[in-house]
Amino acid sequence: MNKPAQRKPPYFLLSFIPAVAYWLLETYTTLEIALIGGIFLGLVEMILEKYFTGHVHTLSKVNIFLIVVLGIVSLIAKEGVWFRLQPTFTHGTNTSSS
Repeated sequence: MNKPAQRKPPYFLLSFIPAVAYWLLETYTTLEIALIGGIFLGLVEMILEKYFTGHVHTLSKVNIFLIVVLGIVSLIAKEGVWFRLQPTFTHGTNTSSS
């Protein structure tokens, strides 16, 4: 009589899209195009999360903030390593599953 627990789709995987896109774009294009693509996809990530879940998690807001700030730092420094650090900050410190 107990209903099985309904599994939630893994929306956290959306947060990897900007970093993966950045790495691909950096490989085949300039640093500026890669950073713009990563920032753009960070914004798309928030829109998709709002659409699919009805709200934007705090971690996602921190994630897009870091994407933008580290993207700007990377542009000023002309070095993509700053942008590549973003997943370390957000995913390395996330210990909750919600």
